[in-house]
Amino acid sequence: MLSIEVLNTGGSSLEAVTVATAILEDSELTNAGYGSNLTIDGYVECDASVMNGSDLNFGAVGAVSGVKNPVLLAKKICCNQNKPMELGRIPPSVVVGPGAYEIAQKSSDVLTVFPESLITPMYGCGCWAETSDQLKNGIAVTTTGCGEHLMKTILAREVAMKMKESTNLPCVTLSDSVNSAFLSQ
Repeated sequence: MLSIEVLNTGGSSLEAVTVATAILEDSELTNAGYGSNLTIDGYVECDASVMNGSDLNFGAVGAVSGVKNPVLLAKKICCNQNKPMELGRIPPSVVVGPGAYEIAQKSSDVLTVFPESLITPMYGCGCWAETSDQLKNGIAVTTTGCGEHLMKTILAREVAMKMKESTNLPCVTLSDSVNSAFLSQ
């Protein structure tokens, strides 16, 4: 509901998906953020990514520990894609491990926490966003679950493509997409 409020008050789809994903990351019932699986060494390392459909900028973090909401850090990286850096360097679109944590520590809008506070049993994430002249309102999909299988099947993109082409109710198209592109693979 908060993400719908963001859209209804003029916020962007990037803001809305970030709010929705942060809610999932805060829940021990989902496999993202606080609900992530532990590494073999007993730590939580999260991945998150976002894509801005209007300019196709992308931001992602991987294997980051100690960040309460990795999606906020991914959004920060995405939003910094067009900001110039010193010495003519190009801003990164993907940052992993300690480098991602360092960016979070320097940011006033990304909360860092003790890595132990993120431990619960679960894992995974994937996303796709697109805005074009052919799409009246654009489309964005975010997923959580078995990360490797989500990546292998490109589920978020597949769902978005099927939603664009479908004349069915969104819930029917979503169910069909998940069954054909994910569960049957």
